[in-house]
Amino acid sequence: MNNNFIFGGIFAFSILLLGIVFLVLIINIVGRWCLFKKAGKNGWEAIIPFYSDWVYVEVAQLNYWWFFLVVSNSIANFLSDDLGSIFYFVSLIALFVCNYNISKKLHKDTVFAVLMTIFPFIFVTMAGVSSNYKWDDSVKVGKNGPFGNNENDDNFASTSDNDNINNSDVKYCPYCGKQNNNNDKFCSNCGREI
Repeated sequence: MNNNFIFGGIFAFSILLLGIVFLVLIINIVGRWCLFKKAGKNGWEAIIPFYSDWVYVEVAQLNYWWFFLVVSNSIANFLSDDLGSIFYFVSLIALFVCNYNISKKLHKDTVFAVLMTIFPFIFVTMAGVSSNYKWDDSVKVGKNGPFGNNENDDNFASTSDNDNINNSDVKYCPYCGKQNNNNDKFCSNCGREI
């Protein structure tokens, strides 16, 4: 009788733990989905493993090779358990670099990028879901994040359609933050009236 009680408690705890992990995973996917939409990508791209990391690097406007650093922990764990702890930190630093650029696009500071890295299910979701966080394509970010942000460098990127547009000729969508022409009546990203 006592063994059944112990096994029942372990089973209930396992189900509870699995439910929490599943909930955090869903919250993280919803946050990325909404963040991708703000950045002009498709929301469904947040669902596909590894591809969502590729898109995350694209949204951050980093060089393509940052993707390999972001997923290095997963690859190392697949190949060998001994490499996992080393590549965990490599992956964490690469995610911070992604979040650094993304936080700049949201007009947030480095502290917000750190919080996005440590607690992505909270802060990435906040950045994606909340209307207080506007995506600004006109903000220039380094293709290597905080490492080499010299504007004269070739590693400097911007996604604005035309960097020579006069600021009076543009307006930003109040819903998703996408840059639009001043004479547009609907947002080119989310389709809402602006």
